[in-house]
Amino acid sequence: MKTNLFIAALSLVVLAGCSSENEIDTLVSKSDNAINFGTYVGKQTKALDKGAFNEGDKFGVSAYYGDGTFEANFMSNEIISTTDGSTWTYTNTKYWPEDKHVSFVAYYPNLTTAPTITGGATEIPFTVDSDATKQVDFMWSTVQMATKSDKNGTAINGKTNDTTGAISVPFVFQHGLSRVLFKAQLGASSYAGVTINITNVTIKDINSTGTFTIPSTLVVGSWGSLSETKDYTALNSSTTISNNTATLIGNSLLMIPQDVADKTIEITYNLVYANPELTIPNTKTITLAASSKWEINKQYTYIFTISLDAVDLTATVDSFDATTADIEL
Repeated sequence: MKTNLFIAALSLVVLAGCSSENEIDTLVSKSDNAINFGTYVGKQTKALDKGAFNEGDKFGVSAYYGDGTFEANFMSNEIISTTDGSTWTYTNTKYWPEDKHVSFVAYYPNLTTAPTITGGATEIPFTVDSDATKQVDFMWSTVQMATKSDKNGTAINGKTNDTTGAISVPFVFQHGLSRVLFKAQLGASSYAGVTINITNVTIKDINSTGTFTIPSTLVVGSWGSLSETKDYTALNSSTTISNNTATLIGNSLLMIPQDVADKTIEITYNLVYANPELTIPNTKTITLAASSKWEINKQYTYIFTISLDAVDLTATVDSFDATTADIEL
């Protein structure tokens, strides 16, 4: 499965500007030397159906000018914003150096305060919203050693880049979270005289807060300092399961990658009889395997199979690039 991407670009446009005496002395104040931002949306990037940037969207950029260890000496948590989904602006205009390269770290969504940079490593805090409908897809991208004449840089997201001749410096945003989906099906094609309605699916005791650290080499980052466990509900309204074809239920969850060994998923469903009228509630708790783990930029699909005498679960993993698990009930 193709990796879901955001592509952002740094492009040169004709703008009037001048450099002040306290700017880095190698910057040249030419009218075609200002750095502007443009963005291109690949696929959905939020739990909500978002297929394009919209009014009010923002991402952050930190940038390093020169050689040595990465630090935010060129841009520090510069907030890039749009009022129409395609035109991007920021406050502290910067210009391309003539003699040295610039390396960039970008992160979506933007931060209210600058990320901590320690020993060249950029530490980005993030918290997953407890409401599945409000969750945001955390993404990151890096571009190393971009110059005015070679805006592709030497590497993108830590992978060597041999492409030349670009008119912009590409940010290829990658997913920093894991995506969790739930599906349900009957254990048989149908059950005469009874309707099965799922009313709630909740996964318990999941770390909601962490720090994504991009190392000084500007390769893919990793998560640490996980804390604040919460329960996450994917479904809290009645959904009827009518056949043995696995059907998506509830909302997807965008979660911090983590060890989920022995975590539990709770499903509540009703058996509804028409003659005579009777509703029998059921709640089942399924414990995930000791080897269970959510990894960065992976999708995990858990499938409930509901029979009148049992509930089973299976799981798969894929790229968010997708994973699936079956649960029999």
